[in-house]
Amino acid sequence: MNVKKQSIMMRLAQHFNRFQSAAVYQIMQRSLTLLFPFVLIGSISQLIQLALFNRNSFVVNVFHLSNWLSKRNIFQMMFDSITSLTLGIVAALAAMCAARYTAKHYKRDEQLASITGLIAYLILALRLTPNEGLSFNSQMLGMGGLFFGLLVGYLTGLAFKKLGRPHRRDLPLNGSAVGRSLDSMWAILLVLGVILGLSVLLNWLAISILPDQVILRLQSLKANQTGLLFTLGTGLAATSLTFFGLTSMPTLAQFGREGIASSANLNYAFSHHTAWHVPYPFTLGTLYEPFGAIGGTGGTLALVIAVFIFSKQRDYHLIGRWSMVAVARFI
Repeated sequence: MNVKKQSIMMRLAQHFNRFQSAAVYQIMQRSLTLLFPFVLIGSISQLIQLALFNRNSFVVNVFHLSNWLSKRNIFQMMFDSITSLTLGIVAALAAMCAARYTAKHYKRDEQLASITGLIAYLILALRLTPNEGLSFNSQMLGMGGLFFGLLVGYLTGLAFKKLGRPHRRDLPLNGSAVGRSLDSMWAILLVLGVILGLSVLLNWLAISILPDQVILRLQSLKANQTGLLFTLGTGLAATSLTFFGLTSMPTLAQFGREGIASSANLNYAFSHHTAWHVPYPFTLGTLYEPFGAIGGTGGTLALVIAVFIFSKQRDYHLIGRWSMVAVARFI
């Protein structure tokens, strides 16, 4: 290895060490470490559901357990409850953990911060139903909203850092516990006020047909006139809207995977006997499916194998051994 490559590797190592020592990295690492047992339990529970209580599973069909399943609904309900209360709310728990460790890092009231982070994320996940009721968006509460939960919790902790007073460890029952709660009142009001505004905006977007109209309008444009950057931008917009649950799946499916673009490309290929110069050369189907979804969730197995091969830390190997059970549900 020449001197130039050595200097580049040393610089990368320095940047990585600096990132590991950053507050945000430590906060996220502690939050994910705290969540790991619950995610593991939920994954094992889901594995049992898929293997033993699903009528289409391999085990059930091989051993003819259909009659056995009809008499064991109580066990299926128990495992379904465990999965729903772990993996189903992991994003809300992440918001609580991230808010707690952020406030603790900056010596603010971690208990109030964690409760505020949890309530804020639950408010953000609330959606109005057609009968004017309220329900939670399951996509935002589950594993799909994990990153967003960590972000909300971290920002909640930063609000406590800016507006809250340093944490006071008062003695109980001395009349100052109320004062300790009021020390963070402005931070709580700010977080809940901003979250309420965002929740109203997301509900309005979900009720209105604006996101779907945007996707359909972008779909109607000719991709061959706008090129690759346009398709990447519209793909990012569609993914972002879907991340917040603001587009319907049929509309998103029409955007480059099925519908106008795919039909036009297929007709062109049949009539000209070649795929060169098709009307829509760049679509989600031709870009995301081959390059963005390689391996799917089963790619987690490769990560576990890489930990066993390259990591020398005992804790990582311990996590890898426990994770093998959870990864089995993707195989």
